[in-house]
Amino acid sequence: LIPDSNTSINKRQSIDGEMSKSNSRYFDFLQRTSTINLRPGLSKSSSKQIMEKEQTVAATYQVEPQQKFNVSLANQIIYQQLSHQLQDKSYNNCLTGQLTTELSRIIKQEIQLQLRLNRYKIVTMVWLGQNKGQGTQVASRCLWNCQFDNYASATFTNKTIFAIGLVYVVYVD
Repeated sequence: LIPDSNTSINKRQSIDGEMSKSNSRYFDFLQRTSTINLRPGLSKSSSKQIMEKEQTVAATYQVEPQQKFNVSLANQIIYQQLSHQLQDKSYNNCLTGQLTTELSRIIKQEIQLQLRLNRYKIVTMVWLGQNKGQGTQVASRCLWNCQFDNYASATFTNKTIFAIGLVYVVYVD
């Protein structure tokens, strides 16, 4: 039995059509889509007027960073910022919360500015306390990739304050 040539051509065309449909679905799945609200804060009555813009970003499939985190430079940045901001200050329990938040923000900005880490999530933490000659230990646990993720830390003390600054960098692929 010899198959009819018209039947085999029709089958091949239908298979090719299904493959192109499945490939387009596959590539649609690979694109990341995010919605940006251009007019936040509108009331419910005017929610119909909210315009949303859809932004599509193609996946890059980059699984390794282009540059690694420089721990020694980050340690210097943390220490410089802690010493610059705290060298002439004395401990005040009421202002500690604001000061730690501000120091965390400044350290994160300087790390981003000087190290220019693309595709890294940066987490900063600062502990402040009254210096009365006591010892302090800070411990943390994280689940991460040891090849690319890292941390840096520095401590600063003066007569009345001790400060510990930590920066964690986690590669986001």
